[in-house]
Amino acid sequence: MSPRRIVVLALAIFAVSASVAFAEQGRYRGHTEGLYFTTAGQDGHYRQAKIAFNLVGTRVQNFRWEIRVECADDSHRSFVVKPTGFLTLDDDGKFVGRVSTPGGTGFDRISGRIRHERASGAVRRVIRLSSSGAETAGGQSCNSGRVDWKAHETD
Repeated sequence: MSPRRIVVLALAIFAVSASVAFAEQGRYRGHTEGLYFTTAGQDGHYRQAKIAFNLVGTRVQNFRWEIRVECADDSHRSFVVKPTGFLTLDDDGKFVGRVSTPGGTGFDRISGRIRHERASGAVRRVIRLSSSGAETAGGQSCNSGRVDWKAHETD
């Protein structure tokens, strides 16, 4: 076989394997290092916060995570964050994104890396809340700080 044919064959094999690598799909579920206050059941209680998202090709989408913020008056609030849209994986399997909170007084940030069936990263929420817990521009500053997370691919 000529060297030219070998190069063409190698490039064809590389192109097919690269397209297969980017055609991955998966559902990822896991936990964050933070606590979440839930009112499920009769009494409210704290539990480990959850995170979930889907991978479709190079798009990470359908995010959902739970996060607890601490406010300037030492109160705490728990939130379920479900941003719309998608983030794109880079060549190393990393993604990062930031979105304004629904009321526009803060932001949510997520970053992570997917490697095979495992993923890890961090989330953060910064928001301004009134004493009643409503999002308001004149409210007190509340911040989750960096909250690490880990997830794995589910069936």
